[in-house]
Amino acid sequence: LGQKCSHLHTLPLPHTSRHVSPIVSLEALEAAIARADAAGRLVAVKYYSPQCRSCLQIKPLYERAAEGAFGEQVDFYEVDSFCARVLCSLANMRLLPTVQVYGRGALLDARTVNNKVLYLEFEAALAKAVLSHCTFSVVGEAESDAAVAGAARPAASWPAIGGGSGAHRMAGRR
Repeated sequence: LGQKCSHLHTLPLPHTSRHVSPIVSLEALEAAIARADAAGRLVAVKYYSPQCRSCLQIKPLYERAAEGAFGEQVDFYEVDSFCARVLCSLANMRLLPTVQVYGRGALLDARTVNNKVLYLEFEAALAKAVLSHCTFSVVGEAESDAAVAGAARPAASWPAIGGGSGAHRMAGRR
């Protein structure tokens, strides 16, 4: 991706986490949503510009979410606004960074996350979406030996929101 789009902007593309995959077309986005839907997962798509300071500040937060407990129930993607201009236009992106969340094939949430407080509000909304749209399996005592041996995945650990800074109380305010 970096080689294909390097001529479009002067700054190098920032390193992408192995837990966040790039999306460059509408077809790729639709395929990602379909795969997640079939697996009972959500999709988070961050639209960004590598020249945007807010985008660069939010990047490590988004990557930590993908690498943490959210990554067990959510597939994380990002769209470089320089490489995927058509997709950004179709998605009606006006402000960056913006994150969209899809579940069961439909857009559940879209919000601009250009500061840490707005990003924490996104994480709170994502946690609610995970609880209402994803399926969790819990291994009980009555489960078969195969399930106990590891065939069934235990319930995901719940993501911590706010890191004890009081930001979790701000997530519900508007």
